[in-house]
Amino acid sequence: MTKTKVLNWLQKNTMVLILVLVFAFFAWQTGGKILNPQNITNLISQNAYVFILATGMLLCILTGGNIDLSVGSVVCFTGAIGALLMAGGMNMWLAVILTLLVGVIVGFCNAFIVTKLKVNPFLGTLGTMYIIKGVALWITNENPITGLPEQFQIFGGSPDWLPVPPQFIIAVVLFVVLYVVL
Repeated sequence: MTKTKVLNWLQKNTMVLILVLVFAFFAWQTGGKILNPQNITNLISQNAYVFILATGMLLCILTGGNIDLSVGSVVCFTGAIGALLMAGGMNMWLAVILTLLVGVIVGFCNAFIVTKLKVNPFLGTLGTMYIIKGVALWITNENPITGLPEQFQIFGGSPDWLPVPPQFIIAVVLFVVLYVVL
């Protein structure tokens, strides 16, 4: 391979190469424990939501070249709303639907600020990030929410009847849909 081909390959695959190096480093440092199936399952389970959020952010970037800084705060806020509704005795599925609706409303508010009020997307979503995070802290009194229904654990755990965590299945389905659409 010529020097140009090597440089082009490195430029296209830098992130994958870094990921492999980091993974190899931690495999070496942990004596291979990182490769334990339970650890892999935990990594997938705990990080699938990041992939799910990243797919939405990718669409934001591709459609307008903008970044929504309030995504993490919206996740915190909607999660708190859903947990409070379920802890208060609401049906789990109704709470999930209402939680998604709250997320859509917040997204419409961000869209209104950016498109109709002509606020720079970086600044507009930065402002809503702090507002939404503050409201989430206020409604939870900065305390964890307990008393969620047992069946809700399917969203955060890995039931015995599934070989992989459900979040991973959702992330893979989103990846396939995004791959086909784009």
